[in-house]
Amino acid sequence: MSSVTVVRATDIPHASALWSRARQRIDTPTNERMFANGYSARGFSLGNRRPEWCWAALDPADDQVAFVAAAGSTAGVPAVIDVLDLPPDHPVAASALLAAAADTLMSEHQLSEIELVVYSPVDDAPLDRDDIKPTLAAIAGAGFELLVLRRNYLLRPASDDWHRVDTELTFQPVHSLNEQRLTSLHQALLTNSLDEHHRRALQHQAPAEVSREELASMESADGIGAFFIAVDATGRDVGLVVGAPWTEDRGAVAFVGVHPEFRGHGYAAQLTSWMTDRLVSLNVQQIIADTDIANTPMASAFRTVGFPQIQTRIDFVRRG
Repeated sequence: MSSVTVVRATDIPHASALWSRARQRIDTPTNERMFANGYSARGFSLGNRRPEWCWAALDPADDQVAFVAAAGSTAGVPAVIDVLDLPPDHPVAASALLAAAADTLMSEHQLSEIELVVYSPVDDAPLDRDDIKPTLAAIAGAGFELLVLRRNYLLRPASDDWHRVDTELTFQPVHSLNEQRLTSLHQALLTNSLDEHHRRALQHQAPAEVSREELASMESADGIGAFFIAVDATGRDVGLVVGAPWTEDRGAVAFVGVHPEFRGHGYAAQLTSWMTDRLVSLNVQQIIADTDIANTPMASAFRTVGFPQIQTRIDFVRRG
């Protein structure tokens, strides 16, 4: 394609029109949900989607050939480009659109980086899939780098065969991010973490700073009422689990971390099971979770509890 025009949505009706003309290119549950009728309207209503975070590429005849959208916090800070209609027959348009969206978000919000995610069918080697390769080429052409592969899980407690894991731990609520007990525990959890986001952040920031930013991000997403410290019979803090309902019927096990001194004893499964049971008691009908493909202990914990993997997520980052 010789030329494309990148347009940015100006308001909700404009963004909705562009979104409605976009096509789902990769068959996964999340992509199906994001391209379904009503999804964009709900995002605009909640505030985690904004019309100015939507872009389309038009060909010389003004036909829409590609579309992308970002999500972020309700405070108006974009975090990730995650809605992708990148047609394989228009690679130039796809790369130009992604680059324009990333440049704009990073410039306007003074971001040092912006992330992008691709949802693939379940596969431990999604980069080799023929249905993914055209999207990956467009992403590389826009200057994004591969960050990590993650397993995405979705548990429907009413129909899936999940398992409560017995535990003698007690779970104590956290009341403030300023509690020394919480900050000390979370910083300890970063030690030898298998989470790639942790590893990358620790290359450039002190553990205390990484911890402070992650705790604040989780509180913003889930609220302080989602935080619970797991304590053993002798009063020692074994780990931290975070989880909360997100909508009337959907919620997440957002974080599971076991103190380095207690790893290898099955506590990750116990924390996951306890939070799952709590969400079920709150009438959450769909519980999501994820972990890096390289984090085999956490993947084992999700298998133990009975979380089905529904897709593989490929995370990218574009730095300034």
